[in-house]
Amino acid sequence: MREYSKRPKWKEYLKEYRIKRYRGDTEYREREKNRNKALYWEKRLSIINLLGGKCVRCGFSDPRALQIDHINGGGEKELKGFKHNTTAYYKYILDIIQSGKNKEYQLLCANCNMIKRHVFDAQ
Repeated sequence: MREYSKRPKWKEYLKEYRIKRYRGDTEYREREKNRNKALYWEKRLSIINLLGGKCVRCGFSDPRALQIDHINGGGEKELKGFKHNTTAYYKYILDIIQSGKNKEYQLLCANCNMIKRHVFDAQ
């Protein structure tokens, strides 16, 4: 990568250029939407597979209903730190799990996660 492309001023210029260039380009927007969706699911399925692929409480294994749970809570606050960019957030979680330092994430199905949340809130 060239040195000038790392400069903040250059990055800001490119960002503004893309916004102006592609604002009305529906084909580009559709292509980007599909690319982002594929990237989201790629990261999500990688995390699910690394965490065992099933709910730790009941064994449910459909990835559409599995949720990445913070064992000690705090997931909403952590996600806000990524400005609700779930793809970047999943990359962060994936890096933690792949490094072998995972002590805070587990897989729960939507039902078990809601039950846990109600029990956690009641305490």
